[in-house]
Amino acid sequence: MATWKSEARAPVVGIIGGGQLARMMFQSALSLGIEVHILRSESDESLNKIAKEITVANQFDPTTLYHFARKCDVVTFDHELIPAQLVQELSDRNCTIYPSADTLALAADKAKQRKALQAAGIPVPKFAVVETAMELEAISTAFEFPLVLKAARGGFDGRGVHRFSTLEQATHFIRNSKSQVPYVVESELEIEAELAVLVVTGQQPANRVTYPPIQTRQFDGICVEAFWPTELDSEVEEEAVELAMRVADTVGSVGVLAVELFLVDGKLLVNELAPRVHNSGHLTIEGAVTSQFENHLRAVTGLPLGSTEMISPVAMVNLIPVDSATKGAINLEGALLVPEAKVHDYSKTARANRKIAHISVLAEDAQSALKRAWEAARASLEGRILGDPEDNIVESDA
Repeated sequence: MATWKSEARAPVVGIIGGGQLARMMFQSALSLGIEVHILRSESDESLNKIAKEITVANQFDPTTLYHFARKCDVVTFDHELIPAQLVQELSDRNCTIYPSADTLALAADKAKQRKALQAAGIPVPKFAVVETAMELEAISTAFEFPLVLKAARGGFDGRGVHRFSTLEQATHFIRNSKSQVPYVVESELEIEAELAVLVVTGQQPANRVTYPPIQTRQFDGICVEAFWPTELDSEVEEEAVELAMRVADTVGSVGVLAVELFLVDGKLLVNELAPRVHNSGHLTIEGAVTSQFENHLRAVTGLPLGSTEMISPVAMVNLIPVDSATKGAINLEGALLVPEAKVHDYSKTARANRKIAHISVLAEDAQSALKRAWEAARASLEGRILGDPEDNIVESDA
């Protein structure tokens, strides 16, 4: 089969999904001269104004997927919710897909993911997997309350995560749940810090680079800010990178793999992973020599990987309206009154708990960058922003 290299032309990359992650990959592709085709659902808005090769269709239809993939040299994703079986069928028909069906299957199912990591000897939070209230009752004495139930499939950005103070509440929830998916059961943890490590692996496993650990803050299970350097000592950071590379070896990733970790009682635990570009890595656009988006494209097309060196302390704040009453248009002029602010508008309709943009700031240290990023964020939206340190909103139990 002819390839873009043998034909001396630019590669064609297909992206399944049309959200902000696809948008930022598209922007990096422009700089590299890579042609991008998008397959998105009707609800994806972020690329409407800037990309010309867009297919609007059911992303889960095998015929649509095949006709889309055969026009591309390689296909990648901005989400992991597509059924792995469909991805495997594309691979079986000689379409080049990264990440692989096996990697996507692990990423999309928290129960399978946890079991695979545990089997590989990678430290994870104590957990069990249940499907019924009876199963939950049987294992409940092994866990302390409050209890956290995470839907094994379909959850992201805090969706599908539920906290319960009593066994009665938890079993009632499962009995009345309509989702028909298993749940990962954990005790609520006293988390000292949350980290993400981005591992980028090329088509050959030896071709690998990692970004230094990035510290994040979550609110109601949604990332609201990220910054580098972290507040942790070098030994913890080195261990985080080592664990992330072990995870990459375990799942066989190609492209960016985001490994999210908890620091609990001084010990690192791998919480979950995402085999794609990741919210925590948005700050690499301004803060690193090579952004995660460019490196992902380099990896899946077989190009040499770029430097992951950070060039400055940096912070990123997500613009997430607290409620639907927030006006959707971002006040760009207001945000840019903070001269260091770099605004990334996703061109998405605003609604409660939806990421509609992010703002990054470089500064002399991470906390100064965070302070300025939040100042720009407050000036950019009318209404409250999820996770604002100056707000008095409290996290929900659900």
